[in-house]
This record gives sequence, structure tokens and C-alpha cells, in this order.
Amino acid sequence: MSSAIVRHCIANSTIDEVLKNRKILRDTVSKEILGVVKGWGVWVETIEITDVKISSSSLFKDMQSKFREEQKLKAELERMEIERQLKEEKLKSELENSKKQSNNDTNSKIYKASKDYESFVENQKIKIKQKNMELRKHETETRSSIKQESISTQNEINTNKF
Repeated sequence: MSSAIVRHCIANSTIDEVLKNRKILRDTVSKEILGVVKGWGVWVETIEITDVKISSSSLFKDMQSKFREEQKLKAELERMEIERQLKEEKLKSELENSKKQSNNDTNSKIYKASKDYESFVENQKIKIKQKNMELRKHETETRSSIKQESISTQNEINTNKF
């Protein structure tokens, strides 16, 4: 009799209810059994559902498919997250290397430019010195020429006086 009552309750429930809501199933079976044994002088203390077995292997696989797919999805999402983190770390590393390379290139260009500027300044100083020397030489030559002309003129004046 209890077997028929359990089959009847299970037949009127969904598989999901049988697997997840055992308390409801147990209460329903208990009410029906108490109704049947009421005049028998038997008292039913408790009814427990200890195990639920799905006899059809294809039904069991079908029921597990949602869980399996969720696990695959979860694993795929984790894999994608790890790949994203790795790519992010790689990009950070490449960015740091690029910054270092750029800084090195910039420092190198600055150093070269400063050396070129120093060289230019030194060349300009040398040119200025050369121009000053040429000016002095020209000035000296001009003075010398003026002196000689002055002496010549003086000599002519002196010669014309006599």
C-alpha cells in the first residue's frame, strides 16, 4: 500500500520537485498513508525519503546536461578571464618597456643635442677669436700703414723745407 501511495505522489510531481523538495513529497505521502491506516490501529511515526534513483540513464544524462553545460561555461569564463589578465599583464610590460625605450631614446637625443650645442658654441668661440685676431692684424697693418704714410709725409715736408 505504501509503495502505491509513493508511486502515486511521485507520478503527480515533477522530477525536479522529487529531487529538490523532498519535504513536500514526504508530507504528502505521510498524509495519504495516515488516511489509509486510520482505522487499522497502526500509528505511522515518520516517513523518510532516503534516496532518489533515476532508472532511465538517458533521462539522468539529460538532467545532468544543464549542470554540465553550466560547468563548461564557468570553466570557459575562467579561462577567458585568465587569458584577459595575461594579455593585460603583457600589455603593461610592453608599455613599460616602450616607455623605458622612449626615455632612453629621448635621453640619448638630449645628450647628443647638448654635445652638438657645446661643439657649436666652441666653434663659434674659435671663429670669434679668429675674427678678433684678423681685426687686430688689420688694425695693426692699418696703423703701420698710417705710420709709414705719416713718416713719408713728414719726410716730404722735411725735404720740401730745405
